[in-house]
Amino acid sequence: MKKVLALVLAVIMVCTMAMAVTIDFGGESAVPGAGATKYPVAVPGSTLYFELDDLLDDAYGAYFNADREFVPANNKVTITYGKGAELVKSAGWVQVAADKTDKDSWEYQIVLKDNDTATADGKALDFSITKLTYKATGFKAVEIKFDDADKIANTEDDKLEFDYGWPVDTLPLFDEKETDITYMGNGFSAFVPLNKIVTLEAVEGLDEKGEACVYKANSWFMGVDDVFEVRFDVKAGQKILRKNYDSAAFDNAEWRTKYGIDATADLEDMLVVLNDTNLVGAGTLSVYVNNNYQGINFYAVAIDGTITKVAMVVDDGVATFKLPAYSALVAVDGTLKNVAAPAADTTETGTTTNPGTGANDVVGVAAALAVVALVSGAAISLKK
Repeated sequence: MKKVLALVLAVIMVCTMAMAVTIDFGGESAVPGAGATKYPVAVPGSTLYFELDDLLDDAYGAYFNADREFVPANNKVTITYGKGAELVKSAGWVQVAADKTDKDSWEYQIVLKDNDTATADGKALDFSITKLTYKATGFKAVEIKFDDADKIANTEDDKLEFDYGWPVDTLPLFDEKETDITYMGNGFSAFVPLNKIVTLEAVEGLDEKGEACVYKANSWFMGVDDVFEVRFDVKAGQKILRKNYDSAAFDNAEWRTKYGIDATADLEDMLVVLNDTNLVGAGTLSVYVNNNYQGINFYAVAIDGTITKVAMVVDDGVATFKLPAYSALVAVDGTLKNVAAPAADTTETGTTTNPGTGANDVVGVAAALAVVALVSGAAISLKK
C-alpha cells in the first residue's frame, strides 16, 4: 500500500499510561487547533498512520515469530470510530521498509476514501476516532481513548475529530481567450492551487476592439510550438480539483512487473505531460516528422498506476487524442503487456495502422521522443 497524497503532515502526540501514539494526518489544512475553524480538515484519499514503535514501551511489546519477523495477524489493532467509519477505504498494517524484523518497518495505516466533490470548511464533524486497542499475542491489550484533553499533547483539540473534504477557493478566469499554462515550466501549478476545489469566476476585460467585456471562458493549453499540444476548455462556474501526485504510483516494482517495464528504464524520461487535475485534455500531435521510430507507443498512466493505451486518430499527419483526468501521458519504446486496447475506435478515415503491432503510426515517429525532451520545461517531473 502506498500513501495516496504526499502532502504537508500535521503531528498529534497522544499520551496515556507510559506510552505515546504519533498520528500523522495528510492534508495541507489538517493542522489541529490552527486558525478559527472548529475541526482540522482531513482531505479525501489521505492516510493516517500509527507507528508501531509508538505503541511499545518497557511494559508492552509486539509479537515477532521465531525468525524475529513481525507478524501482522498477531498484532491486532482495533479502531473505534465515533463518526465517519464509512469514509475509511482500508485499515491495517503496512510494511514500509524491507526488513521484517525491524519494528520501524511497520505502520498501521488508515486510508480515507477518495472523493472529488466533498468540501470542507472546518465547521462540520465528519470523521472521528474515539479509541484504539492494540493486542499483541502474549501481551496484555493496550487501550487508548481519545476523549480527554489531558491525554493529547501539542494540540488545542480535545478529541481526534475532523471535517472531511477539500478546502474551497476561487480563481478568476484570465482576461484573454487563450492562456499558456506552461508558463515558467510550472504547468498547472502556476495557476491552479493544489488540494482545493477551485471555482472559476468570470472577469472583466477588453475584447479585440478594446471595448469592455466579461470573459466567461478560457482555453488553457500546454505544449511545444506546433508539434505537441493539450488544451483544456474551461468556463465560469466550473469547479477544478488539482491533486498532488505520489511519484510511487508511476515507478514501483509492481507497476514494472505488471506492464513489462525494464527495471533499468527511466520512467521520468518517458513522461510527455502530466495532467494532475479533474479536467480532460484534448491533445494534438504532429506526427509525420520522421518515420524511423515506429516502435514508440503512447499510454495514459492513471493516478493509481493503472495504464491504458491512448487512442489516437490521424488526419493528414496530425493526431488527436484525449488526456484523461489525473493521468500522465508517457511515450514507451515498444508495447506494454497487460494493457487493454483503447475504447475509442481507431479505424476511422485517415487512421493508418502498423500491421506488425496493431499500433497507430502516430506513435511511431521521432517527434514523440523529441516532444519528451522539448516539453521538459513544461511537463511536471514525476520525482516531486
